[in-house]
Amino acid sequence: MEDEKLTRERRTIIHPAAARVLTDISERRFLDPFIKRESSLSDAAKELGIKLNTMHYRVKRFMALGLVSVVREELRKGKRIKIYRASADEFFVPFKVTPYTSLKILLDQLGALDQFVQNAADTLARQGGTWGVLVAGDKEDGVRVKLSPIDNKGIPTPISLVAWLDKTHPALWESEKILRLDFETAKMLQNELYELLQKYQQKGKTAGQAYFLLLGLTPLKEENL
Repeated sequence: MEDEKLTRERRTIIHPAAARVLTDISERRFLDPFIKRESSLSDAAKELGIKLNTMHYRVKRFMALGLVSVVREELRKGKRIKIYRASADEFFVPFKVTPYTSLKILLDQLGALDQFVQNAADTLARQGGTWGVLVAGDKEDGVRVKLSPIDNKGIPTPISLVAWLDKTHPALWESEKILRLDFETAKMLQNELYELLQKYQQKGKTAGQAYFLLLGLTPLKEENL
């Protein structure tokens, strides 16, 4: 349906609606089970932890955009099941066809910070109790602003890191630090973070709770300190 370069290895996208899907993580995650692999709708829905009819709606839209196609059918329990795969193993989206007006806005979408914050907030809300914002000095980091629960007397009672890392609390953690590193050390940190991610990706399985991991490292301008 589009005048695009099409190969199994890489496809350049020029359709604005397809570009939006690929550059917005809230939409693109529904495509993830089909990139470089094949999947049925039920298997994809199970992997993403969503309802089958939601997965069906998304795939129907992806097919209309030329992002997904049926590659074969399988016989399962006497029924013919369609197997889907993305139309390419890699998609390239030129910035000019995205709906964003700056690289910063595009990075906001790709980085998925909003999704991290939303899911973190939902997790904290499920803990119950009352929360507030505590602004306090820190010997190492200067002024720190963080969420803090309030006890039954209305007094802020920050959860210690030791307590938060205990199994009685959910696997939720966020930390931002300003580090002064020479270039070689910064590259070492970058590589170690990547290796750590690879380690836990190997441990990851489709079964179990889905977790969203957000890692980042960037040079910081002095005026932003």
